[in-house]
Amino acid sequence: MSSARPQQPVGPSGMELIFYYPCPHCEHQVALRAPTQAAMVRCDSCARHFPIMPVDEHGIRFVRIMLAEGRAALEPDFI
Repeated sequence: MSSARPQQPVGPSGMELIFYYPCPHCEHQVALRAPTQAAMVRCDSCARHFPIMPVDEHGIRFVRIMLAEGRAALEPDFI
C-alpha cells in the first residue's frame, strides 16, 4: 500500500509566449503562439481571415533565455 504523503509542486519545463491580435472585422482578441512569420490567420470568433505582422524571433529567444524557459519566473516562496 502506498503512503498518503503530499505531492511536491512541479516547476515548468518550458514556456511559450502568447500574442494577442485584434481582429479588424470584429475586434475579438485572437491568441497566437509567438508568430515569427507573416501569415493570414482566421478569427476564432467571426471566422474571417486577416494578415498579421510577425514578432521578432530574437526577442522571443531573449525572453526565453532570460526566464530560463520559465524556471526563473517561479515565485520565490516556492523555491
